[in-house]
Amino acid sequence: MEKRKIIIDTDVGDDIDDAYAIVLAMASPEFDLLGVTTVFKNVAQRAYIAKSLLSAGNRGEVPVYAGINRPLRQSVQAFEYEREGEDGLPVLRHYWEEMRRFRYEQGSAVDFILDCAERYPGEVTLVGIGPLTNLAQAYEKAPETFRKLRELVLMNGWFTDAYPEWNVMCDPEAARIVYKSGVPVRAVGANCTQTTEICGRNLERLRSLSGACGDLLNRMLDIWFADNRRNCVMHDGLAIASMYGDFVSFERQNIYLPLEEGVRGYTLRLSDESSAAASAEVSVAVDQAAFLDSFLQRLIDFTDKNKKGEKR
Repeated sequence: MEKRKIIIDTDVGDDIDDAYAIVLAMASPEFDLLGVTTVFKNVAQRAYIAKSLLSAGNRGEVPVYAGINRPLRQSVQAFEYEREGEDGLPVLRHYWEEMRRFRYEQGSAVDFILDCAERYPGEVTLVGIGPLTNLAQAYEKAPETFRKLRELVLMNGWFTDAYPEWNVMCDPEAARIVYKSGVPVRAVGANCTQTTEICGRNLERLRSLSGACGDLLNRMLDIWFADNRRNCVMHDGLAIASMYGDFVSFERQNIYLPLEEGVRGYTLRLSDESSAAASAEVSVAVDQAAFLDSFLQRLIDFTDKNKKGEKR
């Protein structure tokens, strides 16, 4: 089986779903994970988190590159539970100092993305599960090289009603650039991902993950619950799973991303073509039960296998 080459661009360290999405990618034999890049707010800490997850899953050889902290235009708003570090950046809740022993790669996330696109023209899927700042900067630096990517699979947008979506809100200018870059876009929106709440028996299954990887995820989950006091939702996991299973139904639509105050963060559907809009495949329906069963079983099998063969 030929594996799909992927790069994951992530804001792991805030919501819990990014961490599980990275592990799901490791657990999926359909993928050749070329690397992980981090974006938004405190990319160094995010890179340590990502490298810790990869190492816990015995995939420490996968490179991790830190990207861009700040959106293209707007400022960053810290969460109420975040404190400011000595460098002036927010300290992420899923980062702790012991993660620094898992050193990430030196170099630029933007350059890594472009290098992979150049090395494997037409083969690399860039999976964006955070704000799209790194992707927009890569496009603006070398648009022809960026367009050598196979496609962009994004956890991004809201495509059934007029609601803002977090990854777009964090950098609307970047989102507009990426959607109009010329690289095929397949966007798994919050209109579908919001259905992937983990509760009841599924939460018990999620908590059953074992070994170093399972222990790390459970520790992160404890922190997440302490801060949020609500069930977790696997937004980003659905984007990963959409590449190996038929869990999400897509339709091609014309999408407009406004930048005006009051509608920033929206992904509006237009009934006809417009020079201001971008054509993209967007999510319209999801098989929630099938996804959650596949997602949880892959994580359980992967962490159990790693526990039996851990090299610690």
